[in-house]
Amino acid sequence: PTFRRLLVGGAAVGVSMVGLALSRWLLLSLGLMVLCGWGLIAMAATTNTIIQLTTPDHLRGRVVSVYTTVFAGSTPVGGLFSGAVAAAAGTPTAFMVAGVISLLAIGAAVFIRWRQMRVTATAIATLLLIVGLLATLAACQAPGPLPPASGAATGAASEAPSDGSALTPEPLTIAAVQQGPHLVFQNVKRDRDYANVSLAPLAAPDGPRVATGLVCERVHYAAAHGLCLAAHHTGESTYTADVFGFEFHPTASVQLPGAPTMATVSADGRYGAASVFLSTDDDEDPFPTQTVLIDMATGSRIADLEELALTKDGAAFGADGVDFSGATFAADSDRFYASVRTGGNTYLVRGTISGRGMEAIRQNVSAPSLSPDQTRIVFAKIISTIGPTFRLTVLDLATMTETPLAEQTSVEEQVVWLDDSRVLYGRGTDIWSVPADGTGEPVVFVHDALSPAVVR
Repeated sequence: PTFRRLLVGGAAVGVSMVGLALSRWLLLSLGLMVLCGWGLIAMAATTNTIIQLTTPDHLRGRVVSVYTTVFAGSTPVGGLFSGAVAAAAGTPTAFMVAGVISLLAIGAAVFIRWRQMRVTATAIATLLLIVGLLATLAACQAPGPLPPASGAATGAASEAPSDGSALTPEPLTIAAVQQGPHLVFQNVKRDRDYANVSLAPLAAPDGPRVATGLVCERVHYAAAHGLCLAAHHTGESTYTADVFGFEFHPTASVQLPGAPTMATVSADGRYGAASVFLSTDDDEDPFPTQTVLIDMATGSRIADLEELALTKDGAAFGADGVDFSGATFAADSDRFYASVRTGGNTYLVRGTISGRGMEAIRQNVSAPSLSPDQTRIVFAKIISTIGPTFRLTVLDLATMTETPLAEQTSVEEQVVWLDDSRVLYGRGTDIWSVPADGTGEPVVFVHDALSPAVVR
């Protein structure tokens, strides 16, 4: 163990944390996490070994106890500091600050002991290469100029001042966006509005956005009624389905039994559905799900889908246990579709709330979403049990013919229809769009956004 090896481990931690703050590429982020873990292990192992080998026998116990106190006792202080930075400026900023502090500490150590170390040309070149890579990564991640938005969408003045002074656009507001067709979504841009429900005009969805202050894991909105699936991590984690109106202030809350996965509101705002993952130690059903129906007017729970009668070919079905997820409502709100997993297979079910019953009508259908014209369902179809791997597919309800979509990446997310010809879905950290007829190619619709809801 050498002092140089200790510095290399610390530098690896600092560089990887700065890289994580800048990275938007999954594979790069995974590699940086491996580098960070290696650096932490290298530092801890080297420090412990140096202490053990250089401390006199009669002092070793006291020195190790001081080291352990400093090492373990500083962690909560650092966590408090990083949490405060993340809450104020976003998680990437917290990573950046921590990485810069680590690199400054390493730089200070090198400066103090530089006379005792061999600073070779190779070491200097390596340092310059690291700095150059980080600078290049920062340049790649720097956002370009936002596209100009129309005055109607942004509330900007439409006429220039008579004195010829520069035009000053008015700030984007929730009310201004709500005047026209718009998109409601979860903002995952790594800034202070991270996880906020946000709005953007449908005419320029990837342009300026306005945050509502409502923080959700999943969100859906229709007819001035919204459903926010929220996580609360104070002590033991709890989850709620919060009902809100056009002002985006919660008016009622329904306790959920697990982590949120999908939220849906009927087109008239009458009913909502919240799907969750349940915690379990059952090896035979490692990912149980549950879906709760909610009365959006009163903010009260109607029923779990498993409480409704389920049949297949006229006979009772699902005696082996059922897991429901991904409900979608028809135009009359009473009729709905959902997916159920039972007996090792998934099925599309069709039911009514008033009739308190459902029937299984199609196998291998997950996360369904009904088209605006009520004729088709887009869903996730299992094409491989390894993973598992899903393919977005459209089912024609009249002919029961299936059309695989051009999206090749496995997607089992909340899918919505942009219109009768295109669907939207979350992939990675962006909302993507793909034609619903199997043609074309998937394209990014909104960067740094998930859980979309189209409002017209």
